[in-house]
Amino acid sequence: MKFFNILFIISTFLILQGCKKVELAEIKSTGEGIDATSFRLVTPSSPDSIVLNAATTNKVVSFSWGAAKKGVNAPITYKLVATLKSVNNFSSPILSIASESQGTATTAAVSYQQIDDALKNSGIAAGARAELLWSVVADNGDVTVLPNNAHTLIVYRMKDGASPFFLLGPASSTSSIELSPSSTTDLLKFNWTKSNPANGGAAIKYKVAFTKPDGSTLFSVASNNTGTDTLLSISHKQFNDSLVKYGYGDFSVNPVLKWTVAATSGTWTQVSEYINDFSVSRLIKYVYPQALNVAGNFQGWSPATAPQLVAMTPVGGPYSEYAGFIDFGNNTPEFKIVKGNDWSAGDYGMVDATTIGNGSNFSLASGGVYLFKVNTTAMSWSATKITSFGLIGDATGSWDVDKDMTYDATTQKWSITLPLTAGAIKFRANDGWDINLGDDGPDGMLEMNGSNISVASAGTYTVTLSVNNGGNWRYSVLRN
Repeated sequence: MKFFNILFIISTFLILQGCKKVELAEIKSTGEGIDATSFRLVTPSSPDSIVLNAATTNKVVSFSWGAAKKGVNAPITYKLVATLKSVNNFSSPILSIASESQGTATTAAVSYQQIDDALKNSGIAAGARAELLWSVVADNGDVTVLPNNAHTLIVYRMKDGASPFFLLGPASSTSSIELSPSSTTDLLKFNWTKSNPANGGAAIKYKVAFTKPDGSTLFSVASNNTGTDTLLSISHKQFNDSLVKYGYGDFSVNPVLKWTVAATSGTWTQVSEYINDFSVSRLIKYVYPQALNVAGNFQGWSPATAPQLVAMTPVGGPYSEYAGFIDFGNNTPEFKIVKGNDWSAGDYGMVDATTIGNGSNFSLASGGVYLFKVNTTAMSWSATKITSFGLIGDATGSWDVDKDMTYDATTQKWSITLPLTAGAIKFRANDGWDINLGDDGPDGMLEMNGSNISVASAGTYTVTLSVNNGGNWRYSVLRN
């Protein structure tokens, strides 16, 4: 028994000695790992591409990535590295730059010049294309880790360049600028700030580009002085001719466009920093005494918004004979003829069925579209109801029988789609020649008893007629 007790005591002592507490302070760490779970490259995405502008060498490319998780003690610093994709060796990168905030941030900004110098030192020619792989080295002093995704960045080396610049005017707006389609003296003006070429680069040449709302280009025009000025002055007629050429032949529709400027130096083209909305109205606004306003119960007795009778004589007068097509929406129209946009300058009333003067309201037996005429010298008036407008001419097959057009009271336009042969057409009302319209320009504007309108080739066409805006009798002949 004594021997057994002695053994028990010895065994217990040994077990207690084996369970002795070890102090943590006695352990010295000799290294930590890096948790790279969230360590992923973000931007630029892969593949992405940049063209280095020789005129903006200080511009930067921004890189970013997800943070790696540090261990217990050692902080992590980051270094952006890049290698030619054909070499694919991050151990000997052609570009190595610490991240921002002295290497602690998960972002890096690298200038065009730094990237270009790295490519140049690697034997890449000026203006040539190079494919880079970029990554990031995470370093805690003991270990270094790269993320398991490397991004491709396609870079075109510097050659030519032009500095950024800005549009000045017209300012971006959806309001329409009034355009006189046949005027060679009225000018649209576009201007912008100057762009500078790269050191030693070719002088800048500018072009103003006009695009559809979706960004597709309609046409472009070199700026003044063969493209060297930061100003384009273009006549209303030249601009309108371009609109018609590129599909905007319906003068009653206001083209909604955008405009921007391209600056070119050598092989480099720099587009302006912004693109402006731009719209034109080809409906000419007339004022008294070149026009009289017809205000009545069909439009709220408002002279300022009333349809107009426009003088049939050229600008400058003397003005006496006025005419206009008016859609009287009221079934029993009453109205007066006003000298201007308010009642202060006076008005004309109806003295009798043919005479104007200080009289009562004009009245008509029924609503509808009328050709209304006034002569302020003879003090006379007439109103002819328009029951139809037709298209006539050898291009339609006959100068005797017209093709009736359809009237849309909402848009106040007449239209027809039909086959035409090469030849000529005109518009006439009420199946007769008393009221006929042609184009003396030809500028898309119609005149009473005007010239025949030429149709160049056979095909199916949609023809529209818009005459309810005084002095703006417009048409379009568009091939389908």
